[in-house]
Amino acid sequence: MTAIRIEAENYKSGQGNYYDKSAGNNGGKYRTEDVDIYASKSASNGYLVGYTEAGEWLTYDVDITQPGTYKLVAHVASAQNSSMSLSGSIGGQQKQTQFTGTGGWTNWTDVNIGTFNLNTGKQTLRVDELIGGFNIDYFELVPVNSSNVGNPGNSYNLGNIVNSRIGSNTYTGGDGIDTISYAHSPSAIVANLSTGIVTHNLPNSAEHPLKIMPVGDSITYGLAKTGDTGSYRDDLWKSLTNNGYSIDFVGPQSSGPDGFDKDHAGFPGWTITNVSDSINGWISTYKPDKVLLMIGTNDILKSDNPTQAPNRLSNLIDQILNQSPDTQVLVAAVPPVDKNYPKPGATFWQQIMDYNSQIPGIVNSKVSQGKNVTYVNINGSLQESDLTDGVHPGTNGNSKVAKTWYDSLLQSNTGTDKISNFENIVGSKYNDVITGNSGNNIIDGGGGNDILTGGGGNDTFVLRPDQGTVRITDFTIGKDILGLSNGIKFDQLVFEQGTGGNLNDGVIGYNGKTIAMLNGVQAGALTPNSFITV
Repeated sequence: MTAIRIEAENYKSGQGNYYDKSAGNNGGKYRTEDVDIYASKSASNGYLVGYTEAGEWLTYDVDITQPGTYKLVAHVASAQNSSMSLSGSIGGQQKQTQFTGTGGWTNWTDVNIGTFNLNTGKQTLRVDELIGGFNIDYFELVPVNSSNVGNPGNSYNLGNIVNSRIGSNTYTGGDGIDTISYAHSPSAIVANLSTGIVTHNLPNSAEHPLKIMPVGDSITYGLAKTGDTGSYRDDLWKSLTNNGYSIDFVGPQSSGPDGFDKDHAGFPGWTITNVSDSINGWISTYKPDKVLLMIGTNDILKSDNPTQAPNRLSNLIDQILNQSPDTQVLVAAVPPVDKNYPKPGATFWQQIMDYNSQIPGIVNSKVSQGKNVTYVNINGSLQESDLTDGVHPGTNGNSKVAKTWYDSLLQSNTGTDKISNFENIVGSKYNDVITGNSGNNIIDGGGGNDILTGGGGNDTFVLRPDQGTVRITDFTIGKDILGLSNGIKFDQLVFEQGTGGNLNDGVIGYNGKTIAMLNGVQAGALTPNSFITV
């Protein structure tokens, strides 16, 4: 049995087959009826249904060629930080689910509407938008086929999925089954359902290095006349990598001494407007997790309408985050200039101070809107003696700048969430540490090399083909189960006993790599009854 994909834009036409509150197709694409369809490169078929509102609904023709149990999944995205809901009806059965924003209008995630027992033949699927505010790419009916695995009584039901947001937040589940998802987290997490604490950490995975794009002018680029062609970048790189972090500097430029990742987006002489003209392409090409933004000095020194420089900076921050809401923008106060630069009586020093004084307020306004922005006081870490030519930091100055960036990067990812009333959890794509509680939990590490602990109850640990190696610390045969996702079959697995320090641990291989290690479990004791398909 294979999944049945239903593109959202391919609804049944004609009166009585759909309802949309607004007249006309606001997106103006694909079809001429009232449903709002937009073109999007991120959508699977190039189109999405948007501007969803409560009370709207769509129907679809579906041909079920094999009877069985199917999970109805909606591929959705939303930049709203609010509760949304939809329902699905097919085969005389109706299910509904709630979910929250995904951090962007094209940050897609799968929402499980419910499970349906379907017979063969042509059937009609109806989808109701109970609480709107999201885009829909497609729906899928995914077979839930347990013919080759056992089920010792555990069930796979994620229920209501709450998607986490950036920063320190509080999330509370309801009375039913609830799942907290960190699938879109830009960093690794340490989560404990029992204590209700989730801590965000810097990613530390060779498979998914943290992508940092330094953006700015010649102070970012580095100049030979200062004696430091790598600017702060080489010092920052060494600080991060020497402390075990996997880092990938990205950007259209490459300069500096050997021995570090030279990529960046620093351009001598550039103003805020210059960066704004190019940033969309950089974000699209390099997809940075972090942007280190230090720009504005040339707006002052070139007298480029300097009083409006703060407004231009504010717009630039919005421009970056509108294109990539999950990217974190660290905004720096620019270094000072010598009070007598370029000659006694000049006012550039004061203009720089005036510009810098407005940056904390700009950043705070973004944070209050839920945007992922952090203020970095580079100016406060430097003195005029750190400037070699009155403008550019020298070797000692750049070391101070690098340390300030380093401290800010670490502090910006130590946010802590408080969670309660959640039965299940989905981790990030990085190396997570996740612990359940005394209840029956579904624990999905997401990606990376995760350490998972059930903590009691009949727990389900999800295994993915695209993850790293998951270590499960307390798997109990006959009590806990392993959920095989994304097409993994039991007969494709390889079971071996560990070696060396892992001699007492069961090892599970798939497609030539180790996907799981089970502490204290004999590999030979794992049977189909220890697995379900999810």
